[in-house]
Amino acid sequence: MLTGAVGAGIGAATGGALRLLKVDQFGYKLVGRVVSGAIAGGIVSEIYGGNFWQGFAQGAKTAAIALLFNDELHKRLWLVLQGSFEFAIGKGAGGSGTAYIRNDPIKGYASADDNTGLGAGKGFGMGLAYTDNPDKIAQSLNVCWVGCVSVLFSKDSWVPVGGIISIGGYGAWWSEPIRGWSVHGEWKYWE
Repeated sequence: MLTGAVGAGIGAATGGALRLLKVDQFGYKLVGRVVSGAIAGGIVSEIYGGNFWQGFAQGAKTAAIALLFNDELHKRLWLVLQGSFEFAIGKGAGGSGTAYIRNDPIKGYASADDNTGLGAGKGFGMGLAYTDNPDKIAQSLNVCWVGCVSVLFSKDSWVPVGGIISIGGYGAWWSEPIRGWSVHGEWKYWE
C-alpha cells in the first residue's frame, strides 16, 4: 500500500507539472515518467531497507517499459514494408515505395530520392517505425553489405524513429526525398 501511495504521489506531481507546462510531446512524457518512476522506486526501496540506487534503476526501467509498451505502442508502432533502388557516387538518385501498416488506414508513399554517399542497392525490405505519424519520416541512413540496414529519421529532428532491413547492396549513403517528387496516400481496408 505504501509503495502505491509513493508512486501515485510522485506520478501525480510530475504529470501535473508537465500539464502546467503544456507539454504533450512523447520525449517529455518519456522523461517525466522515467524520472518519476526512478524516484518512486528509489524511495520505496529505501523504505523497505533496500538500496536507493537499485530501486531507482528498477523504477526507471519499469516506467519506461510501461510507457512504451502500454501507453504508446498501439498509437505509434508501424510495420514498414519498402521496395526501393538507390544509387550514389558522391551524389546520386533513387526511388522507393513504402507502406506503413498499423491499423486502418494504411499509409503509402512513393518518392524520388536524393542520395549522398557511396553505394548502391536495397530491394525489398521490412522493419518497424515508432512515430505518431509516418508523414514526419523524411530521411534515412543506409548501410549495406549484401543486406542493408536503414535507420529512419524524423524531418523534425535527428532522432531515429525506425529501421528497415532489406536485401541487396553495398556501401553507405544518406537518402531523402526530392522536394516535390513524392506522392502520399492512404488505403482504408475496413470499408
